[in-house]
Amino acid sequence: MDFHRGVDLKAKRSIICAVLSGRVSSCGQNSVLGNFVRICHGKAESIYGHLSSVLVYPGKEVSAGEMIGVSGHSGKATGEHLHFSLRLDGNAVDPLKFLLSLQVILEKKTEP
Repeated sequence: MDFHRGVDLKAKRSIICAVLSGRVSSCGQNSVLGNFVRICHGKAESIYGHLSSVLVYPGKEVSAGEMIGVSGHSGKATGEHLHFSLRLDGNAVDPLKFLLSLQVILEKKTEP
């Protein structure tokens, strides 16, 4: 599967939250990603692109689930969506596999 170093997730003016706790390493405007947020999680890094607005700043510590922005269509985007990418030790990994694993873990935690 070619995930162009990330996935595009349908999101129309949706609140975007950090998938893991970490520190905002950079955010701002990029010609391709538009408004973006990059979060360092130790050996992992998550990147959120095409945001309509950014709600954090470089150096800010964020918690998993904390709001970091609002989805949009800034940069080179054909419509409103979130571009989400994940890197482990600097190498791009399939973020869908990560999100599915996270979903399974969260579902197990909520079982009675």
